Amino acid sequence: FFSPPVLKQIKNKALHESYIDQLHQRDAKRKLESLKNAKRNEKQMNNDLKVVNSVKVARNALVSDAQ
Repeated sequence: FFSPPVLKQIKNKALHESYIDQLHQRDAKRKLESLKNAKRNEKQMNNDLKVVNSVKVARNALVSDAQ
């Protein structure tokens, strides 16, 4: 038993649309993860700068006290 060509087109179109929806969802997930990672990296860089600055301040204080 063979499906008429009209039904095949409808089925193929439905499959194609569901595939396109999957691609859009994957792309949205990737963009969201990328944004989260960028924010996380920015926060980490800010924390690293704070640590470096506090180390510099402590070093300068020790040098000043030594003089």
